[in-house]
Amino acid sequence: MQQSPYSAERQPIGFLRHQQTFSRPDYAKWVDASFKPDTLFSNDAMEFGQLVRSSQIIGALPELPSAASPVEWRGQPGTRAPHVWIMKGDVRMSTLDLFGRDFVLLTANRTWSEGVKALSLSVIQVDADIVFSSEISFGDVFGVGAQGGTLVTPDGVVAWRTRSVFNEDNFEEIRRLVGMKR
Repeated sequence: MQQSPYSAERQPIGFLRHQQTFSRPDYAKWVDASFKPDTLFSNDAMEFGQLVRSSQIIGALPELPSAASPVEWRGQPGTRAPHVWIMKGDVRMSTLDLFGRDFVLLTANRTWSEGVKALSLSVIQVDADIVFSSEISFGDVFGVGAQGGTLVTPDGVVAWRTRSVFNEDNFEEIRRLVGMKR
């Protein structure tokens, strides 16, 4: 039986959490002497900053740590999309409220909307559909600069991002990811 992509993504995180639990000094009495403890990650890293690696994530490179603070990740593919308070019309909401049904492409560059309209995804135009506060920029929070875009899965994981303007290579990467079954 073939393992689902979702299982392949989440089982390493389950193992990481197991290792982190038994690497804590207060759990040392529950493990045998042959256990080699891992380096401990912070609570923020373990709760909100675990890295998902799979064929459905472009950019979760093997040399990256298994977890880090969400602030350090800044929209790194394979991590949860950053939480930031935004305005959608007159409603204050979290960026996390934008995800849950479809793949979502977030960008501040209008050319992206036109370029991906043939794909089955939602496009959210920053500074038109949603507005970030003046103290923080979309490009900095998601690590895409002013011209780039980021693709977020329905379950809120950053699947891909780029700092470049829309081009045919970007379209093909997004098309492949959106076409995969999660």
